[in-house]
Amino acid sequence: MKKAIAWAVVVAALGGLGWLVYRKLTNPKEAVSARRPGGAVPVELTPVQKATLHEVERLTGTLRARAEFVVAPKIAGRLEKLLVNIGDPVKPSQLLALLDAAEHEEAVAQARAELAVAKANAEQVRLGAMLEDEELAQKAAQAKAEWAVAKANADQVRLTAKLEDEELAQKLAQAQAELGSAKANLEDARSALAVAQREHERAQALREKKIMSQAEYDTADAQYKAAKAKQEAAAALVAQKEAAVRSAQVRLSETQKGAREAELRHALALAEQKEAAYRTALVRLSETQKKAREAELALARAQVENKEAALKAALVRLSYTQIKAPAWEDGQEPQFVGERFVDEGAMLKANDPIVSVLDIRILKALVHVVERDYLKVKVGQNVAVTTDGVPGRTFAGKVARVAPDDTEASRQALVEIEVPNPERVLKPGMFIRAEIELERHPDVLAIPRDAKVWRNGKQGVFVADKAARKARFVPITPGIEDQGLLEVLDPPKELEGAWVVALGHHLLEDGSAIVLPEQKEGLTHRPQSQHRREEKAGVPLKSEIGNRKSETK
Repeated sequence: MKKAIAWAVVVAALGGLGWLVYRKLTNPKEAVSARRPGGAVPVELTPVQKATLHEVERLTGTLRARAEFVVAPKIAGRLEKLLVNIGDPVKPSQLLALLDAAEHEEAVAQARAELAVAKANAEQVRLGAMLEDEELAQKAAQAKAEWAVAKANADQVRLTAKLEDEELAQKLAQAQAELGSAKANLEDARSALAVAQREHERAQALREKKIMSQAEYDTADAQYKAAKAKQEAAAALVAQKEAAVRSAQVRLSETQKGAREAELRHALALAEQKEAAYRTALVRLSETQKKAREAELALARAQVENKEAALKAALVRLSYTQIKAPAWEDGQEPQFVGERFVDEGAMLKANDPIVSVLDIRILKALVHVVERDYLKVKVGQNVAVTTDGVPGRTFAGKVARVAPDDTEASRQALVEIEVPNPERVLKPGMFIRAEIELERHPDVLAIPRDAKVWRNGKQGVFVADKAARKARFVPITPGIEDQGLLEVLDPPKELEGAWVVALGHHLLEDGSAIVLPEQKEGLTHRPQSQHRREEKAGVPLKSEIGNRKSETK
């Protein structure tokens, strides 16, 4: 607290001293006493000229990398190998570190095994569905044949029952003939069954030895079953014909008429039974059963897809043990390791930092601009950047981004300047000075900045009338300043080709007599070039002082 009070007293004393000096220099009454006898004031003149002026904002800031990212693992694990160190170049997709991968390799092997089991199960379901469809088709064909036989038998019984007694003898003969034919068919069916049985036994033996394929074996088995069914049908037909012969013999008598009717009822019932069996087989071959088998197969295939996804996930987790640099733009240009956070053997959690990688081909200079100049800073403006770290060199940059808001605490806005760094001599963190060209006014009317004075609350200059040896006050509207020159906005006609008082104007009033340089002993005319050289070699410009204060802040 005492230190702050002491500083306040010093600042107040300096301010009071400055005010006294200013009053002494600008008080007309005191100025009159400084004039020569006779009232004329010695002055020095400078011509009004045309020049191109620049408004430059001088700022300070810090360099940052254009891009910086931290390399971190996506999974937890022990850091087995770190392949880069601080300052090493890094290319896109370069392998940077390795995690312990033993556990993840085991997970991949297990996932592969589970996938193989799921595929085998799906294939088994598919083959089972195919075999079941073939078996059901065979049963349906057999049931249809039996139904046809039963229908024929019923029809035969029905016709036989309607015959008159005189026709029974003829039917008996016909039945006997049919019996002979049926027996011949039965013999043929038995021979075919014997051949099919031998073929089936041979196929079964070859299948057990794994010489014959499953498809060939299924074909032989189907042929055997068909031959057996045909033999059974032929035997049934023979039996039927024999029964028909006997029935015809019995039906020759009236006493067997009731028996024939009962036989007809039995034949009709048998036909109905065979029809029901056939329809049952058709139902099993219907779309409903087919969809059930398809659903079972779809479930098995879904399990295969699930195991494939699990294998892919295991492979992805295994790939996470190889930590690589991401791909970036600008082709194969390397970036550099900026910082190393861990050592080999460390146990890492997911997203724990390992190293940081910096892009320093182009750096960002972060500076802050005050409210007064905020709207003058535009994206694309040229910037000259210097730093004490690289003395004697100026680096060209451009304004890349301007923050859309001011910081409330400082009333300043952030400006990002991109500075190309092909030689990589600039480093992130360096303190820099930036000069931004805010405005450029070509071919404007300019006067020396020190020629401007205040009279009666107005800014202006004293124009020398060489013929009358008098100074006339001309009000002006000042513009931008550049290297000791001041722009005159909307210049009055009096300034065109005129000479203005550059030294001694603090003793003048409008219409004061002056002593020109050629009238003064030992005093010469000050050319504009000499005036500007003296400004550069002498006291710093006000704008520079202000900028240095802002830089200090």
